[in-house]
Amino acid sequence: MLQSYIKGFSETEREILLPVSVSIAQQRLNAALAIPKTIPGNILLADKKYSGSINGTDVFMDFTVYGRSVMSYSVRGQLLFHPNGSKLIMTVKDKDQSVISFAISLAILFLDYGIVTKICLMILFNLLYKVVIVWHRNSAVADISRQIYQIATTANL
Repeated sequence: MLQSYIKGFSETEREILLPVSVSIAQQRLNAALAIPKTIPGNILLADKKYSGSINGTDVFMDFTVYGRSVMSYSVRGQLLFHPNGSKLIMTVKDKDQSVISFAISLAILFLDYGIVTKICLMILFNLLYKVVIVWHRNSAVADISRQIYQIATTANL
């Protein structure tokens, strides 16, 4: 139980059902992911950049969101047969987020409070930081899922 709880802070798993066969999904994803692509945002939405590759049925993808901050994710998945076409089971992980958590803890150590208060602040701020990271990753997973579905179901991109 605790292991799955901790795993939820570092990665998110998602299944995407695609209404095309595995071979068609492989071809379309391979063609779309071979060249890095940037999706421009607007005033409210951030720019998104993705690239990746297909090796057999294994999918490898890097996804970066450029907004007020830069958030990077690595996507690993596998295309499998499904009675209605194919499905992609993917795992999305954060890249390099532990440095910020360490910096928060280090900054709290230099505050002029007692040790108990410092420990409580470290736990509180790191927990809140992790919640924000999980929320942002779940948003990125939704974007990645939509993008993969659009790529796999569109004949020409």
